[in-house]
Amino acid sequence: MSEPDPRTWQKPKRFDNNLIVIGAGAGGLVTAYIAAAVKAKVTLVEKHTMGGDCLNTGCVPSKALIRTAKLLAQIRHSADFGINQAHAVVDFAEVMARVHSVVKAVAPHDSIERYSALGVQVLIGTAKIVSPWHVAVTTDTGVQTLSTRAIVIATGAQPFVPPLPGLAEVGFLTSDTVWN
Repeated sequence: MSEPDPRTWQKPKRFDNNLIVIGAGAGGLVTAYIAAAVKAKVTLVEKHTMGGDCLNTGCVPSKALIRTAKLLAQIRHSADFGINQAHAVVDFAEVMARVHSVVKAVAPHDSIERYSALGVQVLIGTAKIVSPWHVAVTTDTGVQTLSTRAIVIATGAQPFVPPLPGLAEVGFLTSDTVWN
């Protein structure tokens, strides 16, 4: 497949959007929110799930798990505060159920419904920048090419698994897989 020739790019006289944001993680959501708040016409494209890593595998679930760990540590040190014979039995399945419930409680803030209500067009699909002013979005219903004055790429990152001998054989967890 050959690369597009920049000399053939045509800047539109009119634009479908003021802004297209690629990626609905923390950065992309804030960008779309602020743009919509100032009445820009915004399209937000997300490949997987709204909220990105922060909501689904990072910030939110990890903080919920850390909260449980801190509570357990406080219980274990309760004698230092004059509370004797305090003990806790950890039910890991219940801990993880709480983690998932916290994620579920936060999810509406990052939802398609919320952003649509703000005036943001949300598309679940894959974005491909085809010129400085055009993004082709592939969804379940096909491909549409949108014009825009500006594009923000907020696609985040993914865990790096180092190429260590034997790592695959012993198994490992990443921030994406630890919650399963």
